[in-house]
Amino acid sequence: MKFFDYYHIPTAINKDVADLIIDQYSNDEGMEPGTLDQINRIDPIIRNCSIKWLHTDSWVAGMLAHFIHTANINLYEFDLQEWATPIQFTSYSEPGHHYDWHVDSAQSDLNKDFIRKLSISLCLTPKEEYEGGEFCIRIDGKEFEFKLDVGEAILFPADTWHKVNPLKSGKRTALVAWMAGPKWK
Repeated sequence: MKFFDYYHIPTAINKDVADLIIDQYSNDEGMEPGTLDQINRIDPIIRNCSIKWLHTDSWVAGMLAHFIHTANINLYEFDLQEWATPIQFTSYSEPGHHYDWHVDSAQSDLNKDFIRKLSISLCLTPKEEYEGGEFCIRIDGKEFEFKLDVGEAILFPADTWHKVNPLKSGKRTALVAWMAGPKWK
């Protein structure tokens, strides 16, 4: 089994497509505070943002699945079977919004026999439209920081430590999702 630290894709999704996604999903209806775990614990010191859950059979999910499967075929070769949860539409819209260091590994919400194995974060905001809000990943004790631009995606194993730095100004919107498979053997 091959393990790689992260996979960065400049997806060629342009601002028009990103704006279509934002316009379709960003209304206040259904937006809720981002939580920390499967019991929906809210702790704004660790995580402060707004989220909405999108169906896994939406057109957006199909696009994300393509990127996940491409990364998995090219690099990871994980046994991936299905989505671990619905797709998360995430908005960092106020100064100070952030998500501190965490990992995504958890039991799948959709199939209790599966675990999250591969994570994706797809930025929907041009990097000129927000300050702060950098995506950071920790690999072998070293931290790497990415100022993601519209259409850029980063994929990584779900047990990789990562965070989103506090937003200073503007608004940063992303799609976040996890693909699951059988527990590691």
